[in-house]
Amino acid sequence: MGRRLNLQYQHLIDYTTVICMFIIVLIFLLLFEPRCSKRVYYASLIPVMALWLGGNIYVLLVYGLEVLGRYTLLTATLPSMLYFWIVAKNRDGRFFFTFCMVDTVVLWVMAVTGLIDHVVGGEGLVTFVLRLAAFPVMMAAAWGLARKPYLALMNTVSRGWWLFAAMTGLFYLTLAIMIGIPTNLRQRPDDIPAAVMVLILLPLTYATIFTVLRQQDRLFRTQERQRVFEAQAVMMSRRVEDILRAEDAMRIERHDMRHQLQTVASLIQRGDSGAILDYIGQSQEKLDAIAPKRYCTNPILDAVLANAAAQSERKGIAMELEIALQEELAVDHLQRCGASPAYDRNFHPL
Repeated sequence: MGRRLNLQYQHLIDYTTVICMFIIVLIFLLLFEPRCSKRVYYASLIPVMALWLGGNIYVLLVYGLEVLGRYTLLTATLPSMLYFWIVAKNRDGRFFFTFCMVDTVVLWVMAVTGLIDHVVGGEGLVTFVLRLAAFPVMMAAAWGLARKPYLALMNTVSRGWWLFAAMTGLFYLTLAIMIGIPTNLRQRPDDIPAAVMVLILLPLTYATIFTVLRQQDRLFRTQERQRVFEAQAVMMSRRVEDILRAEDAMRIERHDMRHQLQTVASLIQRGDSGAILDYIGQSQEKLDAIAPKRYCTNPILDAVLANAAAQSERKGIAMELEIALQEELAVDHLQRCGASPAYDRNFHPL
């Protein structure tokens, strides 16, 4: 039989189990996006999580850690999964992957700290100290390192999540059974070697999953850039055609300039100043209509704006453009002109 925990440290382990539940929820909230407004989301989150946490603490205090570990799937996992699935923005493999990943990572830390305590003979004290040190590190890593890139990854990669969710779900069930069913792992020393192999395999599997997801993200971004380049090439081609048509029209106007000057000279000789001004105004309007309008000095951005103006004009939409750019920006011209959501939000036809 394996060594049991020292009774004077058992309550400390119980405290870290409660803290662990907090950590699971907090990390998941950092990587989770709701579908409803923040007001509705938080109004439901607080009472549901209070009831969920209170129920599990009650089971822990009344029936003990082993019973909680044996029935954690029913008391903790399924109720929280159901609630978050109802309010989740992405009700697909992305949700289940995130949910199972957070649970397995925290369970992995709990299992590793418990095994280290078992090996060194800490009888519970080492587990308590290691978990207290690990939990803030996990929170800091989730907030400072993982949150932004992970949310961006979820919004760009749409394939493969169900397969990864199935893998993480199996890992979660494996860890939950391995740690607490039928008894605590410390009471089953014959199972420890197999548990160690599973604990080594888990981070390697997650490293593989995120490598594949990052490759998909790079592929998506490459395809997006290609799409932007193609759209810019079409707009530049149209802009060149507009300029060539304007040059042909200006060539004709230069050819007719001699006749126009003769007309002006005749009007001057007659002293008809009103007719002269009217004729010059008409000529100026004709030249303005021929010359392509330039919106800025950068040719790519000018082509994008000209294309937007042409589309608005064809659809009968009045549009006003006001360009204010610094000489030096942190992005290049291609990024500045990309057909991105940011560009769409800044384009406001009147």
